[in-house]
Amino acid sequence: RVGLQPAGFEIFDVGDPASPAPAGYVATAGYTVDVRVAGGVAYVAEDQAGMELFDVTVPGSPVLLGSYVEGTVERIVNVEGNHLYVNNRGHFAKLDVTDPSAPFMATFYNA
Repeated sequence: RVGLQPAGFEIFDVGDPASPAPAGYVATAGYTVDVRVAGGVAYVAEDQAGMELFDVTVPGSPVLLGSYVEGTVERIVNVEGNHLYVNNRGHFAKLDVTDPSAPFMATFYNA
């Protein structure tokens, strides 16, 4: 489980849901606005800074995998397979995250 912070996010151990415990913290390049975790990867949307991808399989030692900096990512809508669906200030985009070190925009939909 993660908790948003102004310039990062906190990782929590929820092994005991009644007593979550802090397990790690990640500083990010921009203001964190949304986080989704799938398959041990945290996808972090950052206002004005795009997004960053972190390996969080070891909660106390997250590792930056890559970043996407070509635009603002306001919200992460869904993670499905190797695709990340995001809202970019009224626009919808599908990012290909097959290679977490080099995510790229696969499709852009103008709303």
